[in-house]
Amino acid sequence: MTELMALSLTTGVLCGAWAQFATPLGLLTWAGFAGCTTYFASGKKGIDGITTTIRQNLFGVLCGMSIWTLSNNFSFTGNLIVFSGIVTFVMCIAGKNKYLAFIPGTFVGAFSTFAANGEWFPLVLSLLAGSILAYLCDISGRGLFLISTKLKK
Repeated sequence: MTELMALSLTTGVLCGAWAQFATPLGLLTWAGFAGCTTYFASGKKGIDGITTTIRQNLFGVLCGMSIWTLSNNFSFTGNLIVFSGIVTFVMCIAGKNKYLAFIPGTFVGAFSTFAANGEWFPLVLSLLAGSILAYLCDISGRGLFLISTKLKK
């Protein structure tokens, strides 16, 4: 069994379970997948991957909520364009900071805020759960791979 095959198997099982149980727990299934995707897209593993995912997604939610709040409280023609432009600039320039350098993770959090219709609390919980889901997929895939290679010998 290849490492990719092991990761694929465990990810399929764990993500299937997530899809089944997220909604009954009051979580957003798709947002958990967004958090999970951020982990794997970051290229980092373990605790470093989780912290990067959480930090970037939450910064993105903060940025998304800033756009949401500003555009809802300052009504003028083109307000969404103006506030989206300003906050998007901030999101990108913040990438100069080493702790906010994974800009795609920030964008995942921001666009998820709009997809969640500004309901930030279940979104944040779902993104956090997604980062943990990804970590579990990662370590269980590596574990299955190690077990399968030992069984070959």
